[in-house]
Amino acid sequence: MGEYKTLFRMRLRFFWPGLRKDIREWVKGCGHCTAYNVWRSRKSELYFSWPVTTPFYIMHMDLWAPGKIVNATSGKTQMLLNAMCDLTQFVISSVVENPTAEVLAQALMEDVVLTLGMVAVVVVDADSKFLHVFEEMCAALKIMFWPLARGNHKGNSVEKYHRFLDKTQTIVGQDRGGNHSTFIQNAKTSQYAWNSAPIDDTDIARSMAAVGRDFKFPMDVELSAMPIINSNKSSALFKYLRDVSNNSTFAISVIQVLIEERRTAHRDRWNKDKTAQAFDVGDVVKAHVQVTSKAETGAVAKLSYRAKGPFQITKVLGHNSYEVQRYNEPASATRKYKGTELYLLPPTVFPHDPLDMMDERYLNYSHAPITSPLKHALKIEMYNDTFFSPSDMKQDSCSRDTPSTNIDNAAFTAHQPPSAGSLFQESGNIMPPVEHTLDSPELVTASTATDDMIQTSTDRLFFIKFTPDRTMRARWYLVQIDMQATAETNPAFRTDGKYWCIFLAKHPADKLKSDEFSRWWPEWYRYSTCPTTNTIVYGDRILIRPNSNPDSRKFIQWATDIRLTGDGNSSIIGPFNFEDISAANRFRQKVSHPTWKLLNIACDNAGILPPTFGANYTQQIRASSKSTKTGKRKFSK
Repeated sequence: MGEYKTLFRMRLRFFWPGLRKDIREWVKGCGHCTAYNVWRSRKSELYFSWPVTTPFYIMHMDLWAPGKIVNATSGKTQMLLNAMCDLTQFVISSVVENPTAEVLAQALMEDVVLTLGMVAVVVVDADSKFLHVFEEMCAALKIMFWPLARGNHKGNSVEKYHRFLDKTQTIVGQDRGGNHSTFIQNAKTSQYAWNSAPIDDTDIARSMAAVGRDFKFPMDVELSAMPIINSNKSSALFKYLRDVSNNSTFAISVIQVLIEERRTAHRDRWNKDKTAQAFDVGDVVKAHVQVTSKAETGAVAKLSYRAKGPFQITKVLGHNSYEVQRYNEPASATRKYKGTELYLLPPTVFPHDPLDMMDERYLNYSHAPITSPLKHALKIEMYNDTFFSPSDMKQDSCSRDTPSTNIDNAAFTAHQPPSAGSLFQESGNIMPPVEHTLDSPELVTASTATDDMIQTSTDRLFFIKFTPDRTMRARWYLVQIDMQATAETNPAFRTDGKYWCIFLAKHPADKLKSDEFSRWWPEWYRYSTCPTTNTIVYGDRILIRPNSNPDSRKFIQWATDIRLTGDGNSSIIGPFNFEDISAANRFRQKVSHPTWKLLNIACDNAGILPPTFGANYTQQIRASSKSTKTGKRKFSK
């Protein structure tokens, strides 16, 4: 909401000295706002140019491929090693297979260094998947390795050639029915066309500036006359010798002046009215990172936190670039970021601690929030203030919730709200009868299970109606009783009817199948413990075979005690067993079709989301070995 709107709402209800100052600090230090807010755009970046040197002294390099192309003969993955001269924009493309440091070093030496001249600096994109391979290559050849800052894709000039290559390969591949196996031939012809074009904002061909020769096209050769031996000064030989003779030094100097003037003018025009972001060594910052949408996990880039941190500035590299490390982790790896991607963090970050009110429960209608949502973005545990300041920072020791007058003392006293019946009696009206809706628990078809039935059951499975913590919407769940854990945690289970139940979830391989045709395995999760609050922080869901006991220090089951017998039990159907192996069922850990039908009827009566059915039962018998793609449902803890 921001500082002004928060101050407006607070002043309607409260007042204390320093209200505006406190709200300003709270809003500035909001953990969720800190993880989300990004106010700089690409247009605010400052441009810097490479120093003008000689041809092939500074080379921009990267790997490119139109997807995964495998050589049918060798079975190795083919890619292109593209190297661009910083001065002339001349490109050399080399075909490599299964790129390693040795393969790239050999291609660079044979196709660039020993053919066109020595290379002093190799510039590589920091986000390249082969960054370490390029670093090993430069170390082996004793060439200066220069990785760009994270997110600085414009600093690598070969990216411009890759966009041109994407366009030509799209045309060539679509003309051949989407077949991109001829990308090497297209890359070589595209390289020739690129090198024959003039340098940006000049009329000097890239090939002339790099190798002293104009690259002609086949039409030019076919239309030109056959050269003859003569002494005419206008012959092609004389023109070539004139271009590469002593005048070539003067020509390179002219090119250097033109390129320097062009780069300076473009840099000054872009950087006008822009201010560099200045940070000092020791500043605590967050970094803006790129997020990619993933359909398989449901992650949406524009709805994800784009912050990473916290980091601490360790070195100022100049040209709006900084070297950072993890905050309070001196042994962590160093990273390089642009100044426009870094944001200074406030002295204190306050993670959101929601109150258990009606609006929060409405937000948690189906899914409760995870324990530490800011842990991945900013390494912040929930419900704890995080201070990015020296340890001797003094905090205000003001009293909290202390009444100052008798009126305040009465206001702080717990109030007992009147009942609805008493209000109707005071007004002289008659209280209307309460109508039961579909969500009323009285309409749930409760199981009449007894302890003897549970003891005689083999798998001890139950369908239950369960509402996860801090949510409002009840759902059906499939659970399995662990009798050993039940006896240890609740010796009076025969009397109170509470059993230790393990929640079962779909097998990950059956996520595209309906509930009816899926296998149901115990839910295991990686977990860690908050050192401050001792709260369990759930991690990734792990697939572990039933009847297995993994390391309890790393993995945890989703289980709790649930009343399954007696009055007020949560049972819908049970106990029952998994479906037996037969001609119609080739898998274990599956629930039979009649049981799903009973659950469907019970869910309709109780107003609960019913299970999914992919096909009728007779069709499944005839095609028991085929998978059925149907709708899926999600679980919440």
